Amino acid sequence: LLAQFMQMGLGPARLQPPTGKKLHWHADFLLDEPTVDLTAVYLIRSPQRLEEPIARWLMNLPQVSLIAPGLGGTDDPGGTHLLRVTAVPAWWYAFSAKLTTFLEGVAA
Repeated sequence: LLAQFMQMGLGPARLQPPTGKKLHWHADFLLDEPTVDLTAVYLIRSPQRLEEPIARWLMNLPQVSLIAPGLGGTDDPGGTHLLRVTAVPAWWYAFSAKLTTFLEGVAA
């Protein structure tokens, strides 16, 4: 990829990948672990602050468990925003609709 950038004139002649990765967010540290798999990400764009209500709603689902207290939730004392989901594929297929229903209730 770097060679293609140089051929297209999109970078200096000796373009090099960054040396090392800067770990900042809790997820950065988790993803640096070989035993961790990121299996799903949902992006929600909203003017509302939804992280806390979504995390608390998720924690009430039987398929969702806490990784560690406070992980990913430094802006939510006592809360957590990085969760483990142990669910069959059918659960994931239905999840988007459940999340949409929850968000519609929060927005109302």
